[in-house]
Amino acid sequence: NHATLGRASISDLIEVLDEYATGDGLKTFKSPKSLSGDTVDAIWDALYGFWDIGASVGFTLIDLTTGAGITYNSDTVYYSACSIKGPYSMALSQYVPSALDEWRGSFWHALDYSNNETYQAYFYNYGRWPLEEYNSIGHVENFSWNGWTASYTAEDLCRMWVVSQDYLLGGTDNAAWLRETLEQNSAGMTRMSVSKYGASPVYAKSGWTDNARTEGCLVMDGDHPYVCAIMSTT
Repeated sequence: NHATLGRASISDLIEVLDEYATGDGLKTFKSPKSLSGDTVDAIWDALYGFWDIGASVGFTLIDLTTGAGITYNSDTVYYSACSIKGPYSMALSQYVPSALDEWRGSFWHALDYSNNETYQAYFYNYGRWPLEEYNSIGHVENFSWNGWTASYTAEDLCRMWVVSQDYLLGGTDNAAWLRETLEQNSAGMTRMSVSKYGASPVYAKSGWTDNARTEGCLVMDGDHPYVCAIMSTT
């Protein structure tokens, strides 16, 4: 039952990110214990995989219950690719509930297999303001629009998903529909990685181009749901 999860308030989680999730190095925050050596080695191995092909990567993860997290390269701005479609669609559905009823097919095509034209249809009908409201609540500072896409940091993408989580896990029909779609969409990189550890469901929206791989997600890992965002060049 999502409603019974002991998640911290959005404002408290944003305050944690404001205080701790800055800088370019690998760092943990608000954690009562340090990462195990095996975990640190696994993270560095993954980072070396990006560096070996000349790519840059940044990520931010925050536990929604405790506020503990880990971040790397949190100040580097990347191209959003289609990762923006998740937060924008959730914000629009939250602030204009009738939009999902009117544009449900377009939402599905945009969130399931990331069709650009159907996303643009409702994006240009309603404009930028729903996501800008999320950005204001989440203290997103490095966001810049580029038509219907944008550029931002992994920390910024994490903040947008943190702002969305109360609505996404809420009891409305719209939220239930979005959960189902974001859980079952065709491309979820994090979903494939964490499923072997038993974390499920994973609500995610990826983005990809010839020079970018991005994803924001909400992972329901037992009593400690968390938000993770990762952005990279390729």
